[in-house]
Amino acid sequence: MASDPFGGDDFHSERRNSVARVLLERKRDCLLDYAIPARLANRIRIGSHVRIPLRGSQATGWVIDFPERPAVEELRELSSLSEEPFHLPERLLQLAEWVAGYYCAPLASTLGCILPAPVRQGRKREQLLVCCLADREEGELDRLGCSVREKRAWAQLRELGPIWLTELCAATRTGPEIWKRLAKRGLVDLRKAEKPRHPLHPHSAAGGSPPVLTGDQAAALEAVRGTIRQKGFSAFLLFGVTGSGKTEVYLRAVGEALAQGRSALVLVPEIALTPQLVEQVQRRFGDLPGKVALWHSRLSAGERYDQWRDVCSGRARIVVGARSAV
Repeated sequence: MASDPFGGDDFHSERRNSVARVLLERKRDCLLDYAIPARLANRIRIGSHVRIPLRGSQATGWVIDFPERPAVEELRELSSLSEEPFHLPERLLQLAEWVAGYYCAPLASTLGCILPAPVRQGRKREQLLVCCLADREEGELDRLGCSVREKRAWAQLRELGPIWLTELCAATRTGPEIWKRLAKRGLVDLRKAEKPRHPLHPHSAAGGSPPVLTGDQAAALEAVRGTIRQKGFSAFLLFGVTGSGKTEVYLRAVGEALAQGRSALVLVPEIALTPQLVEQVQRRFGDLPGKVALWHSRLSAGERYDQWRDVCSGRARIVVGARSAV
């Protein structure tokens, strides 16, 4: 019988040794043991995505265990640790193992369902970030041979602060060449950085207090709050006609979960209703960086990749989406 991943069972101990058991990514539960090279010994952990030698080529897979006794005596070494996808959280791997055991399904297929395709493929986006290195007097700029246009552009960057190169060129009506010249003179810094894709528009929390609950709303909320505070599970059916205030009860329940250090998933019956609910959530809880995530099938692959990472890392504590958000 499979153990419940939410019951506190420790699926994997913290032991480390020189052998990693790898689940091949594109095979039906093919498990192979590999030796961990010394250069990777302190970086490999449960959930690491690795590249491995296999039949004269390279394959990829997930480290799911550190066996005390390998399946064979002579082992080949892991090739490298993949930069993308990032490490699979062990708790998510535990969930996949539980689902695979409960439904008698291959673990590789279960992970394929849990991990969206953009996450498996890696969709990190890097762009050039431009920053001023130091204040300079106009005389110094002249000695460095800066033109009038370059001095004007540099002054604009000082006002704008660190900014993506594409946005800087649009804001200052310049081309990238001028910033590369300024970088060669040591006036600005051009560096590659990851630029997240945010499908949600920034929205500040609305001022004032939430509306006063009616008696029926208060009674419904109190029942839900009791379960949240006990950190248990229970299903509630909230019945009410349109405009009776059901959404306010949902928002109060989400607030209670956040106050308990937990997260919340708010589902909508169809994508068309998502923007309206997202706006209400943002108005209530504000637009802290990445706090609210959005998930539905109309997001681009890159947006799904970034949103999934925000949720998985705990950065996003509220998810609003359609059924695929589950």
